[in-house]
Amino acid sequence: MSGILGLIPARAGSVGVAGKNIRPLAGRPLIAYTVEAARASGIDRVVVTTDSEDIAAIAVAAGAERPFLRPAELATITALAAGVVRHALGHFRTHEGWTPDAVFYLQPTSPFRTAADIDKAIAMLAAAPSADSVCSVAPVRDHPAFAWVERDGRLVRAFPDIRRPERRQDLSPMFAENNAIMLSRTPYLLSDLRDDLSVINIDNFVPFHIAEPLSVDIDTETDFSFADFLMRSRLGIAA
Repeated sequence: MSGILGLIPARAGSVGVAGKNIRPLAGRPLIAYTVEAARASGIDRVVVTTDSEDIAAIAVAAGAERPFLRPAELATITALAAGVVRHALGHFRTHEGWTPDAVFYLQPTSPFRTAADIDKAIAMLAAAPSADSVCSVAPVRDHPAFAWVERDGRLVRAFPDIRRPERRQDLSPMFAENNAIMLSRTPYLLSDLRDDLSVINIDNFVPFHIAEPLSVDIDTETDFSFADFLMRSRLGIAA
């Protein structure tokens, strides 16, 4: 498969971790891990989409392209990924006459994603011509059999139809979507212009099974500290 756009979303604002996209992780900007993995993979072009000149400069220094700045309306806390992807596709179609076959949506918050992981996902999509997407899935940490919700002032089981055994290991494995691997064919991404279109076709995707550390996704300060510890351990860097 050729003509793959690696799109790295990195807006300036961040709710859970301030400035997380360029915050040092094991001594290097978080976004650099994603840029370098993508550059070492079979992705044709690695592009950062951001509203920040500072983030753009750091991404470019790591090896990414910065052909545009993302418009303000697509850099809010409520902006959705589909709009960000379609903006990038529109830019390349209008200014370069280029439409990639697929888009790899590479969030910087998955710093343990490697070039080998990216290439494996590309190969999986190529081997499944009827599928629209490849998406990573990871085993759930807290099984829904043990989940509760509040109704009318009291707690009730969220999924009462799931048998709750005495031993957790007797439960059927369950998996959750993960943001490390998100690859979709362009025709799917342009097939529906709804703002809430997922960048992964959840009704027609190939599952990419992963575990830690690849499944680590940075949303909170605790996540960042844990990822920093893991990365330092992996690289042999003293804390």
